[in-house]
Amino acid sequence: MRPAIGVTGLGAMSALGTGVRAIVDAMREGRDGLREMERLDLRALHPIRFAGWLREPWVRGEPASLAAWAGAAAREAWDDASADSSSVRPERIAVVVGTSLGDEGAATKVAEAVCEATGARGLRCTITTACASSTNAIGLGRDLLLEHDADLVIAGGAEKLVAQIFGGFAALGVLASEKCAPFGETMGT
Repeated sequence: MRPAIGVTGLGAMSALGTGVRAIVDAMREGRDGLREMERLDLRALHPIRFAGWLREPWVRGEPASLAAWAGAAAREAWDDASADSSSVRPERIAVVVGTSLGDEGAATKVAEAVCEATGARGLRCTITTACASSTNAIGLGRDLLLEHDADLVIAGGAEKLVAQIFGGFAALGVLASEKCAPFGETMGT
């Protein structure tokens, strides 16, 4: 019989706000994080400019980057799990992050930021399999635990809306003409 694998901590930064609480509160209140895009001028790619993007000013002193955001979310998850760094050797803590492009093509910086935020010094890996990147990262994290290649895994995903991602969805013709949601009537993304 395989040992149980469990999620012990959560962390997030999203268009709904900073922290898991912001996401839970938005879901309870029926709010979405879609707003008119102001950070990038994407009108040449698509007439509709709705996007889920992090609008809050970054006040932690680091540059507003995907790596900094991923590090903050990982730290929240670490704290939520009440993880004690002395209970697991840092060399046995793996980090697996999924991202499509990373921040201006620097996908590996995300895993490095998570390691810095949590003190993890084990295997670090970045998965880049388009929309499935985060799911694949979590699956690989599970496999590392089951195979005893790590005692603890910090796994998840991070993405920053950049013109290339928006342009790719526009080229595929899958951008919705108005706000949409899973299982909603509006088709697209």
